[in-house]
Amino acid sequence: MNRPAPTPACANPSCCATGLPVLYLTGGSILWLLAGLGLSLLASLKQHQPWLLASFEWVTYGRLDAASRTALVHGFFSQMGLGLGLWLLARTGGTQIAAPGIVFIAGLVWNAVLTLGVAGILVEGPSGHSSLELPGQLVTVLTVVSTLLCLLGFATFAKRAEGPTVPTQWFVLAALLALPLFAITSLVTLSIFPERGVLQAVIDGWNGQGLLLLWLAPLALASLYFFIPDIGGRPLRSPAFAKLGFWAWVFFASWTGASNLVGGPVPAWMVTVSIAASVLLLIPVAFISLNLHGIAPVSALGRSTALRFAALSAISFTVVGILTALTSPRCAQQVLGLTQFPVAVRELFLFGFVGPALFAGYYAVVPKLAGREFPCRLSPVAHLGLTVIGLGIMVLSSGVGGWLQGWALADGKVGFPEVAAHLQIWLKLHTLGLAVFAFGQTAVLANSAWLLLECLLPFGKPALALFTETSPAGAGK
Repeated sequence: MNRPAPTPACANPSCCATGLPVLYLTGGSILWLLAGLGLSLLASLKQHQPWLLASFEWVTYGRLDAASRTALVHGFFSQMGLGLGLWLLARTGGTQIAAPGIVFIAGLVWNAVLTLGVAGILVEGPSGHSSLELPGQLVTVLTVVSTLLCLLGFATFAKRAEGPTVPTQWFVLAALLALPLFAITSLVTLSIFPERGVLQAVIDGWNGQGLLLLWLAPLALASLYFFIPDIGGRPLRSPAFAKLGFWAWVFFASWTGASNLVGGPVPAWMVTVSIAASVLLLIPVAFISLNLHGIAPVSALGRSTALRFAALSAISFTVVGILTALTSPRCAQQVLGLTQFPVAVRELFLFGFVGPALFAGYYAVVPKLAGREFPCRLSPVAHLGLTVIGLGIMVLSSGVGGWLQGWALADGKVGFPEVAAHLQIWLKLHTLGLAVFAFGQTAVLANSAWLLLECLLPFGKPALALFTETSPAGAGK
């Protein structure tokens, strides 16, 4: 149930044709991670230091927050997930990525468009839609590029060797189907032919939840379903749980789009259905967690950086599922909905579940593609340690601060200025945690740059010799 044996001809899809686009997508995403975290750190500082850079319009909190979310979701999570997803389809199918040259060129266009888009958000301001912050013209190009890459993913799957499909393939294909759907829907209904009134909020909420639960989450789960059994050396606990978990996740996640619109001018039945679906997500969370937890031996955790990141991701996935179910009902959202508490849940989802799952794949795949291990052995340890510490501070500060903030706002005897004053310490702690977390990510950037330098060094000496060596005197006479 883990994966079919690849054919001898394609036993190592880490050849240049397959490896180059994957290395480019995954390596480029690390730069976007640092850029997005830098913008997030500045936005976090603005929450409790509003006078900071107050004379510059392009660094207001709204623009920084929108630019950081765009850089992280589309630059890091989406690009890293897409690169690993294509590799997983090739690896489990015993084949190579379809049209790797086109994948590489599409990745170049993706990064160019995203660079212009983030700059446009800072200069001109965001669109106001959380799922579509980029300027309209760039959204069109990014939609075409992302759709092309997803089609190439399906073409890679179609080239697979004969044999049964596996959970990793199911989740990657579900993600590749979801991304064009939400991208085209956002483009048409929010940009080209924008809907009127409250329907925009409904569409934006559906697209935003879809990008998280049906695009990023399946890519992360595909990584966990492959690398935990593969590195741990043990099969999944139950193939039946894998099927039930997959279909239950796809079904219930599709209905959660309006769960954050409690109290808004939308039909009550729509919000109720989304709340019920959010609570019922506990069903696939239970199936997936039971299938993944505990199948890797403790001894393997000590030997593999990838497996340690995968374990962190699996634990965070279970915790996020429980928190989502507990905080989705109306009674909970009336207290916590407009506080810092949802920030804690979102950060645990992105930085605790999706990010570590993708880094598990990164640490497992990149050495195979580069043909050598990461140069610094302490860097992955520092990366994981600072990630856990920073994430813990971020989640606890936003969670506890948001909980206290919600109950204080519900108390009519407490004024809003007093609530804001009490929240300051928690906002400062969140900034500290974000700084620690961001510093931890520089470790993987430095190690990756060092690895790239080692890979390029053998080619640099002959190239340098062309410009430095001279012909001996009298040559050719």
